[in-house]
Amino acid sequence: MSKSKTTTYVAEPSAELSVTELRQIQKRDQIIDAALLVFTRDGFAAARTDSIAKQAGVAKGTLYLYFDNKEDIFKQAIRDRLLPVVDEMERLSGSLEGSAEQLLRMQIGRFYERVIGTELRQILRLMLAEGTRFPDIAAFYFDNVISRGMASIRSTVEYGIRTGEFRRPEGHQYPLTIAGPALMSGIWKMVFDHCEPLDLEQMRDTHVDMVLHALRKA
Repeated sequence: MSKSKTTTYVAEPSAELSVTELRQIQKRDQIIDAALLVFTRDGFAAARTDSIAKQAGVAKGTLYLYFDNKEDIFKQAIRDRLLPVVDEMERLSGSLEGSAEQLLRMQIGRFYERVIGTELRQILRLMLAEGTRFPDIAAFYFDNVISRGMASIRSTVEYGIRTGEFRRPEGHQYPLTIAGPALMSGIWKMVFDHCEPLDLEQMRDTHVDMVLHALRKA
């Protein structure tokens, strides 16, 4: 898988791939990057495959060699760009070793660093704006990103409760209360940052400190 233009965590292609296979992967990523730009600019409903092809610098017929339609492109963008972040959060919570506080710090920090702090936050914008109009895509996003991400946070909190590091707060089974400030930060960066710029590093640190203050035993 080639490195994304919007992030730095997508794995490099295997050196064993042929030149033709590498070019196909690069072309596919080029189309995905172009589609995300068009989706952000025009909205998902109004986005046209010919606009995506033009943005990618390919013929419209070339686009259909790789994807069935724009819904297929969007789902693949989620797989390629967001699932590596979710996978890492799951690996962190799955290790269940050492400090639960440190695990939670890393999970929240990764989300800020690799989603909220990059153009991948535009996917969140698209889901908020048009998820109700495209329930199949919303369900795909929920099943592959939201559900898994929340489960990994819940697992870390429950680990801290079992080891006695965390208390059992009211509503601990709702990890959205932990993730909420990060989601709001993404919305702020996209909508209000030109009015009052948000320092994401300070926001991240404040967010983590507030969460841990609520979870730590007195």
